[in-house]
Formats: sequence, C-alpha cells, structure tokens
Amino acid sequence: MKKRFLTLFFICSVAILFAQDYTQTIRGTVTDQDTKQPLIGANVVVVDAESFTGTTTDVEGDFRLEAIPVGRVSLRFSFIGYKPVVLQNLDLTTGKELILEVEMSESVNQLNEVVVTAGEGGNRVLNEMTTVSARSFSVEESQRFAGARNDVSRMASNFAGVNTANDAVNDIVVRGNSPLGVLWRLEGIDIFNPNHFGAAGVTGGPVSMLNNNTLANSDFLTGAFPAMYGNAASGVFDLQMRSGNNEQHEFMGQVGFNGFEFGAEGPINREKGSSYLVNYRYSVLGLMDEIGLNPGTGVGVPRYQDLSLYLDFPNTKIGHLSVFAIGGQNSIDFKNSGTPVDELEDDFYTDGDEDLYNSNYMGVAGVSQTLMWNDQTYSKLILSAQIAQNNVDIDSLAGEARAPTPQYRSANRQEKVSGHFYVNHKRNAANIFRAGLMADINRVDLQDSIYRASESGFRTLTDEQGTASLLRAYAQWKHSFTDELILNTGVYSQHFALNGSTSFEPRAGISWELKPRHTLSAAYGLHNQLAPLGVYFRKTFLNGEYIQTNTDLNFQRSQHVVLGYEYRFQNGLEIKAETYLQSIDRVPVEASPSSYSLLNSGSFGTEIRDSLQNDGSGVNYGIDITFQKPISRGNYFIVNASLYDSKYTGSDGVERNTAFNGNFLLNAVAGKEWQLSGSDSKNKKTLNADIKLTTAGGQRYSDIDFAASQEAQNTVLDDSNPYSNQFKTYFRTDIRIGYKVHFKKLTQEWAIDVQNVTNNDNPLAVTYDWRTGTERIINQLGIFPLMQYRITF
Repeated sequence: MKKRFLTLFFICSVAILFAQDYTQTIRGTVTDQDTKQPLIGANVVVVDAESFTGTTTDVEGDFRLEAIPVGRVSLRFSFIGYKPVVLQNLDLTTGKELILEVEMSESVNQLNEVVVTAGEGGNRVLNEMTTVSARSFSVEESQRFAGARNDVSRMASNFAGVNTANDAVNDIVVRGNSPLGVLWRLEGIDIFNPNHFGAAGVTGGPVSMLNNNTLANSDFLTGAFPAMYGNAASGVFDLQMRSGNNEQHEFMGQVGFNGFEFGAEGPINREKGSSYLVNYRYSVLGLMDEIGLNPGTGVGVPRYQDLSLYLDFPNTKIGHLSVFAIGGQNSIDFKNSGTPVDELEDDFYTDGDEDLYNSNYMGVAGVSQTLMWNDQTYSKLILSAQIAQNNVDIDSLAGEARAPTPQYRSANRQEKVSGHFYVNHKRNAANIFRAGLMADINRVDLQDSIYRASESGFRTLTDEQGTASLLRAYAQWKHSFTDELILNTGVYSQHFALNGSTSFEPRAGISWELKPRHTLSAAYGLHNQLAPLGVYFRKTFLNGEYIQTNTDLNFQRSQHVVLGYEYRFQNGLEIKAETYLQSIDRVPVEASPSSYSLLNSGSFGTEIRDSLQNDGSGVNYGIDITFQKPISRGNYFIVNASLYDSKYTGSDGVERNTAFNGNFLLNAVAGKEWQLSGSDSKNKKTLNADIKLTTAGGQRYSDIDFAASQEAQNTVLDDSNPYSNQFKTYFRTDIRIGYKVHFKKLTQEWAIDVQNVTNNDNPLAVTYDWRTGTERIINQLGIFPLMQYRITF
C-alpha cells in the first residue's frame, strides 16, 4: 500500500511539474507624458487574457501584475480624460521581469474616458512634438529583424527612405543624403560617432558600440525635425537607455557576431528605488586570434571591446538623477607585407601594396537631473564629457622585397564638454511648451602627415590644436485644437564661436485626422549643419607657409518640406505615404572650378580639401510608401518602396548625381512566431523565422583615370565626371531563425542569421590594379552566416 502511494505521489508530482504554466511579473509606472507626474488610479488590463486580469496604479503611479503566463502579452492603459495606450505583443520571458514606463497624453476633446478603437498602438513616436517622418522602434526589432545584427542603425535600414551606404559598415543614407547628415543623440546629448572602427568625422562603422541590451524604446527621424534637434541634415537617432531592475538582480550572457557579452542589473537601494545596469562586450574574433585559433578574416583581425552603464536614482533630495556612460576601443592591422603578391585577396580597405594600422577609442559619460517645479512644469539638466581618438598609420610596400616604407601618419583627437537644459510646461491639455539651451565646447588636436622621399621625412598636412564652441537655443510649442488637429511650431538657433556663423531656423508641422483612421500631415524645417570639425582646421602650403583656408566656412543649409498621408485599417494594418523636397545650399565646394562637393563624403571617411567656400548646392526629392503590420501575436511585416533623386552642383556649375543617388529602394521584412506547446507544456518553447529582401539602385562610381593611376601606381579617379556610372541593381536576402526555451527562472535563445543567403554579387567600387594595369571590381558582403546564443536569468 505504501509503495502504491509513493508511486501515485510521484506520478502526480511529475504531472504537476510538466503541466505548470511558467509565469512572470509585469510592473512599472504610468505618468503624464507632458508633466511626468504619476497618474493615480489608471487602469491596466491584460488584453485577450482567458479571464480578466488587471489592476490600477497606486499613489506613486506604480502598478504590478503577477503570475502572468510567459509569451506574448498585450496591455491596455486607460485613465479618465487621457488617450489610451495599447502596448501590443510584449515578449514576456521567465528570465527577466518586464518593467514598463508608460506615458499617457491628456485628451483635449473630452473629460470622459476615451474609447479604444481597433488599430491603435503600432510605432507611436515617443516625442509628441514630432509631426512627420518619424517612428519609434523597440529593442526587440533590433534583435529580431533579419540582417540587423543587434544594431539600431542596420535595423533602421528597414524603414522607408533609408538605405545602407555599404554592407561592411552601418552608415545609413537617408533620402539620398550623405551619412554625415545623421545625428546621434543619447540621453539628450549629441554624441560622437558611437561605432567601432569609424573614421574621424563620419557617423558609422562596422560594429556599433551601442548595446541594444541597455537601450529603451527610442525614436528615429528622417526629415523636418522639431526644434529640439539641430546641427543635422538627414536623420536623427534619439536614443534612451533603460533603467535596471530596482527590486531584484538579473543577469544576461550572450555570444555572437558582436562579441562575448555579459550584463547585470539590479537594485542599489530598494527603498529608494535606485538601480544599476551594466554590460560589457569583447570581440569574438579578437579572442579567437589571441588563443591561437584562425578567425578566418584574412590579414586583418578586428579587436574591440565596449562598456555600457546606467545608474538611476529616482528619489533624491535634488530630484531624479541618472548617470550614463558608454565607451569602447578597437584596433585592426592589415599587414600585407607578409603575403606574396600572387596570394593577395580583394580587399576594399587596402590595395595590397600597403600595410594599414588603425586604432580608435570613444567614450561619453554624463549625469542628468530632472526636477519637478509643480504639477505642470519640470526641468531637465544634462551634463556630459566625451572623447574620441582616431589613429591611422600606412606603410607602402615597394620593390620585390615588399619592405614597408613609411607613407602616412594620422592622429585625430576630439574632446567635448556639453550641457543641455530645458524647461517643459503644460499650460493645459491643449498647450505644451518646451524651451532649452545647449552648449558644446569642442577641443581638437588634429595631426596628419605624408612621407616625402625628396625631403627625407614627413611633410605636415595638419597640425592644429584649438577650441570650437557651438551654442544653441530652441523653443517648441504644441497646440492641439482638438485631438484630431495638432500644430507643432518652433524655432532653433545656433552660433559657431570659431568664425561667428549664426543661424535662425523656423520649424512647423501640422497633423489632421480628417476622419477616423485617416491622417494628413505636413511639415517644414530650415536646418543648418556644421562641416566635420577637421574641415575648418585644414591647412595648405601657400606662399612658403601653412595656413588655414577653411576657417570661415558657414553652415551648410537645407530646407525640408514633407507632405504625408496615413491610413490605419481596423485589423491593425497601416499604410503611409510621404513625399518630400530638400533644397540644399551653402555646400562647401572648392574655390576654383571643380566637381568636388562635401555632399559626396561620409562613408568610411571624409575627403577634406583646402580652400573651400559655401558656393555649392544640392536637391533631394522623392516619395516613400510603407505598408506594415506591427508585431501582433509575434508576427509582423514591413514593406516599403522609395523613389528619389539626389543631385548636387559643384563650383564648376555642373549638376550631377550625388554618390548616394540610387534612385529607388524596395525593402520587405517579415517574421512569424510559433509557440511550440505540447500536452506537457505551455508557452515554454518558441520558434521564429524572419526574412528580409532588399533591392535598390546600384552604387554610383567614377571612371578610373588610367594614365594618372599608372603613374601614381594607385587608384586615381576621373574627377571631371564623377558618379556618372552606376553598378547593376543591388539585391540581397537575409534570413534569421531563432529558438527560445523558457525554464522556471531563466530563458535561453539560439539564433542563426544568414545574410546575403543567395551569395549575390553586389559591386561596391572599382580600383586600379597596378600589377595588371586594369580595373577590378570590389564586391560587397557575400554570404555571411552568424550564430548567437543568449541566456537571461
């Protein structure tokens, strides 16, 4: 009898163990979007739950939902007099609590609770003063989209009007603009290029330092920005870091293309709600090389590491304090001197007859204070310091022995101290005001030189140390005539202390929901941007001495006009069309007639010439169309098409195609998720498959000047008619398959991401092969499989 009882007890225990639903906690805070005040008594409901599951916020605006089954969860937040917020298809796992910071906007039309209608949610922009050409993105999108590589910049290439300049780097081309027009903003501060192996003065690189495991949902803008964004011409990444768990310690481990990673977060002081979040990453390929394994990267092995940190202190005597920091260093050496000529491989970075040594580091750290003045007004102060260093050494390989001979040396260092202070005031539900001041104090140390055998030494090209400050001010007003008709207006101004250049830039946008689910929008913005600081300090040898010839350059100026239409279907589908015109003037070009224009610089490096003046111009115009289904029950798709034209005029007065004029772009990205639940489990295993198809106009390129190239034994392009040629149409397919398993206290995930799965040849550039006297084509990324493993607990 006892034996039968034990057997029955064992069978029941096993059945209970395998039949249990794995659950997790969802908690967070609900606040007014404009005042940051907590909303007391807001309703929080789990959508489509088997039985009613919900709660209300407490006096601090906090809510807590416990024992929620893991898997896809949608939440609806409602409060009398406020527009509802629907967060769809959140990914709830056993390895990590889901902590949300929800902001709600007060309704202008009525004081009663607003009724939720189908189709709401999607990619609602976090900055409510943005009218057009903007969308928010989630961390999950950067993790899941095929080909994104956990990189927010590569993820953004899935959006309308956005293309990549080169498969090897994450520079993005927005509506035909140079990547130099992109602004990176982190926690309210404009930061240096946050990418490993990025050259001085550019905005991209092969690997991002921004770790998506530490980012919160953020905004991406592509035109006619509101007044709080300046010194940018094409796009803005407005990034926020997330707070760590303030109740329990959680950990994350990950290994993949971006490196070996370890992350930790948890409470600093549970009673005061303070928390920490830290993540460290080290290059997989660099570690393989260090332990004697061949990473398969040829003559160059990338080595890099980076660190992200966020400390949050929400309840101090001087307000809400936060400390943030990111930093990284990297190096790569291309040593061709040890490789026989007949064994050299195609390489875009070097031409086989030189050794190249590249090393960089970048870091930014800051502190922010949010202070509540009263129920309607708050202010925020952000102070930061940052540094960036870029070093390049090149040795030429001459003769049969291919002995290295010094050729070029470069060491560029830039430091910046920044401050950003703004006040936000909500007069009532219809009128929101924000005004702010920003100051950047830049210190530069720019040095480069080229070896001249006739002089038996290096000739200095640049040797400059100096300070260049940028002062800025802005004011923005949002007026809601009704919930359906909203006007955003503002003004931005900046002053460059180095040469006294000053700009005054009006901004305006209007959005009108003329009937349910139909929205028209229009916006205008005047935008001025500095050239990369190295341009201003460029020296030229004139009349027996080196002098600066670019110091007096004014801002490059562009005017944006955008018209948009959006329709939201009942079932959550969305279609959106935007047409735009960007007129650009005061572009830096050479004083003597030539085809050179700064509009063509930006990917990998910036070609800096002397004796520049603001006499160039350009124009970009086109239409972007997007048809999408935001993530719903784990499934989504985005299909977008862009037709555009991008032209420039140099000092010779001839209008030409820019280097980034592909003329058309078509993207389709989609994914599906399956819950692998059997009779002995529920929502414990998940399989997802994602695919991306991209086709676009081929890269623009210039003819090779063979006579000059033969004499120089290097590639010399024909500057008389640049970018007159175009490679064949670009085509690429990426696929990603992920498998996730939930255990009681942890979650594991395996993924394989195969980029350019068809191994299509996409030409990137032409170079001169001095050994054969012919040109050769350098192709972009071939088939490129990536593996990833991730664990959270």
